[in-house]
Amino acid sequence: MIDNFYNRIEAEYEVGGNSWHFFSDLNDLSEEDRVIVRYEFLALNNFKADSFKTEIDEERKPLIDYLSHRIQSAENQHLLAKYNHFLLYLTRNNSYVSEAIGSYQKVLAYYLSLHDQDSNTLHFSDILELIISLSIKYKTNINELKTQINMYLNDISLSPNVKVFIFEKIGGEKYKLFKSSELSGYPQLCIDLATIESDVNIKERLLRMGVLFAQKASVKEMCKLANEMLGDLEYRHIQPIDEKNIAISHMNENYYKAIINHYRLAGQKKKLAKAIKEFEENKRHHKYIKFQSKISLKNAQQVYDLVNEYLEDILEDTPEVLIFKLCLDNGGLSFPPYERIKESVKQQKSDTVHLQYFAPKLNDFNNNTTSVSHEKLQEHQFYQVFLQIIHYHL
Repeated sequence: MIDNFYNRIEAEYEVGGNSWHFFSDLNDLSEEDRVIVRYEFLALNNFKADSFKTEIDEERKPLIDYLSHRIQSAENQHLLAKYNHFLLYLTRNNSYVSEAIGSYQKVLAYYLSLHDQDSNTLHFSDILELIISLSIKYKTNINELKTQINMYLNDISLSPNVKVFIFEKIGGEKYKLFKSSELSGYPQLCIDLATIESDVNIKERLLRMGVLFAQKASVKEMCKLANEMLGDLEYRHIQPIDEKNIAISHMNENYYKAIINHYRLAGQKKKLAKAIKEFEENKRHHKYIKFQSKISLKNAQQVYDLVNEYLEDILEDTPEVLIFKLCLDNGGLSFPPYERIKESVKQQKSDTVHLQYFAPKLNDFNNNTTSVSHEKLQEHQFYQVFLQIIHYHL
């Protein structure tokens, strides 16, 4: 049974694929084979995941022994890349760096040869990122990797779709593989590729990378040209005004703002003036849904009446009782009975029609947003009002 498992992963496993199906239908394994399969599961999945940390720490020595044996028998470069990478992670022994990168390079070449099929461009991009991260972290073959990347970017047989992924990997802040002075030729290359690309999404990504590279390399004219092209491209989102669809002018407004920003950065005064004029004209078509809501004074006054009634009860106590409640009553002094609050909130909701059109949310002091029910939001507001009033009285 375990031999069948080994044969299958040797023939079929790919780093970019889903490995979970290899680990199903293995109920007939012996206990010893189950341990082996578990080691393979750890190796072929994200072994850096927090959920595996405890298990890996406990099994570190047998894992190292097992993987050291496996790299001698496996031939599938996808397996060898994962095994060597896992051994590097387990041992922190830099001798595995070259082996891991070497195997990943062969996997990279595999996905590049099939980049026009299925999701292989994404897999190519992921493997390239792995190689970049390992090379930078361990300071291995940096110059060779730069040469390799430039070769890809200047290869006319590779589509802009592949190249934009490469640009995005080397242009972000996560990995600083290239110095700013080494990026000066990239803005023009991004613009040239965008000019011949028919897919507008890839075209936009290329132009944004062109702007980024131009900013880093201080190539101002290329930055202006890429921004102008982005402004022109943004017009594809503008929709003709439809009086039956009030959302269109509001959506157009956001796109006009982007267009205006690009033309301003590009220094295109005529195009900027034209876009601003169109922006103002578009605003004339804005329409809004108006909700009329009225909460009767009687219901609103219930909050204050309840608070004042409760405060009167509190203030009738002696100072000793007040201090006792503050210290030992687990907050009982501070708030009125919850059931009475719920009753008041329920009454207010039944008289407020517009609530059905909105989804309430709460923001905490860390700016985290939480979805809540209308009832919970009104209870929260009730307590806010209560605390303001009690603070005033005390």
